Amino acid sequence: MLYAPGAFTVSNTYSTNQYGEVGLAAGDEPLLQPTDVARPGTVEAEEVEADNAARAVVLDDGASTNFLNSSNAGLTPPYVSLDEPVRVGAAARFTEPVVVDYRNSTWKLNPTRPLAAGAAAPVRFEDTRTAQPEDVGGDVRVATFNVLNYFTTLGADVAGCTSYDDRTGDPVTTRSCPGDGPRGAFEAEDLERQQAKIVAAIDALDADVVGLLEIENSLVVDGVADEATATLVDALNAAAGEDRWAYVPSSRQLPPAAEMDVITNAIIYQPAAVERSGESLALGTESAAGGAFDNAREPVAQEFVPAGGGEPFLVVVNHLKSKGSAGPWPGDADAGDGQGASNESRVRQTTALRDWVDEIAADGEAVALVGDFNSYTQEDPLQVLYDAGYTDAASRLAEGQRSYSFDGLSGSLDHVLLNGPALERATGADVWEINAEESIALEYSRYNYHGTLFYAADPYRSSDHDPVVVGLGAGATEEPEPEPQAPAWDARTVYVDGDRVSSDGRQYEAQWWTRGEVPGSTPWGSWMEVGAAVPTADGTVSAWTPSWVYTGGETVAHDGRLWKAKWWTRNQEPGASPWGPWQDLGAL
Repeated sequence: MLYAPGAFTVSNTYSTNQYGEVGLAAGDEPLLQPTDVARPGTVEAEEVEADNAARAVVLDDGASTNFLNSSNAGLTPPYVSLDEPVRVGAAARFTEPVVVDYRNSTWKLNPTRPLAAGAAAPVRFEDTRTAQPEDVGGDVRVATFNVLNYFTTLGADVAGCTSYDDRTGDPVTTRSCPGDGPRGAFEAEDLERQQAKIVAAIDALDADVVGLLEIENSLVVDGVADEATATLVDALNAAAGEDRWAYVPSSRQLPPAAEMDVITNAIIYQPAAVERSGESLALGTESAAGGAFDNAREPVAQEFVPAGGGEPFLVVVNHLKSKGSAGPWPGDADAGDGQGASNESRVRQTTALRDWVDEIAADGEAVALVGDFNSYTQEDPLQVLYDAGYTDAASRLAEGQRSYSFDGLSGSLDHVLLNGPALERATGADVWEINAEESIALEYSRYNYHGTLFYAADPYRSSDHDPVVVGLGAGATEEPEPEPQAPAWDARTVYVDGDRVSSDGRQYEAQWWTRGEVPGSTPWGSWMEVGAAVPTADGTVSAWTPSWVYTGGETVAHDGRLWKAKWWTRNQEPGASPWGPWQDLGAL
């Protein structure tokens, strides 16, 4: 029968490039993952599921063509476009009646004539693309971004790898490899296309700290730690025309390569905006058999300080076990409550994460847990963190935005979770909807799959997950109490042990009775120069001075490093001799 549809919203574009069909939802929002909205197994979740069933329809092209069939490889599917994209969440406004029928267990809306690519369709779609995220405010911006198996080790370079090919038989992505072989791009030109889209997305995202997921663990794949992360940073800097980006090196706390996955987590940042404070950290003690992260990537962390001044904050990057296969624990079988397989594994992982962060974070420090948690917003693994005082930033500050689309249902697997001090500094959040909403035909992995090329070196469909960005204020900058200025040295005054004076802009302390001796005239005299305070990750220490007497055990700063006195010393410069009185404690 002919039907004049009312208001609909795009809910599914995954099979648009295969069958020329678009999943729609009646009303003004897409279909939702029940466990993103409500707790699993509750009446509220069942109501969402029923609402999905009541609102779901499919817009068809009026034909039965499979555009991925080799015999149709030269054809172009309708409803796919670089310039007029059909995106999840966009409004669909019908301009003419359609034919309604029920096929393949779903209601379908068909044009009155078969629709060819480029022909006038019976519907117009709202263009919801944005060139950059919403302004989230703040002094620093923290983001999470799944980079879709970004590997610099190519399938073409590893013997025994197979590929997914384009319509001419040219390899595009790696399908399988022996052992711990690579994933992602198969040949160099494929990597260039993938990298161009990721660089465009990260550049426009313009976050100051970005947690990366699904990036090659180069230590495992080719034995060169951080090679893929460094390559991506080089590409970002080349696009920027300056050294704008840097990466946090892999932590020494990571487990042996044999215990790690071929993909890993990484952190990149903009040094002009934030500075690293201390070494990189990792939860590397739970990766062996029986550990919480035996089947997931190890969390990695780095403390940062705003470059313009402010309070430190800790960023922890996470990628939990996926829902697709069951892990080793009794609760890992899919319980049918919407949480998928390996729910117990993910609960164990968030529990271990919670306890580890409690150990590494300073009291009262702002903490952002970012990443792909493979858990929708109301599921059990995230409840562990909510109960520990964390808040999902997007739920609080970007209501109604979701980072992932699966089977026509929208929900968030990607999160930025803020503890209390971080939430107090939060100024805004945005799920930049550039990936999950777009047709997979635009992905680098589908290059030349159709009669029309749908590739562009832009951010759209640079991954299958949307990035999430949060703005944070710098925090209060406490000015240190100025040290009381000692009185100026006077040649006629008698000074005794402990008296302090100032001379030529420096401060000195008397060791014993003295009169008339000019401070600083000799390193062996009665005056000891007081070292200036030098900030470190654990507080402040004094700078080394030649005339101060060190009796053993004191820590000082000199030439950008920390040193500890092993015994009594005076006027012996740290680092001057490996046999001297100073123990090198490492860089500041």
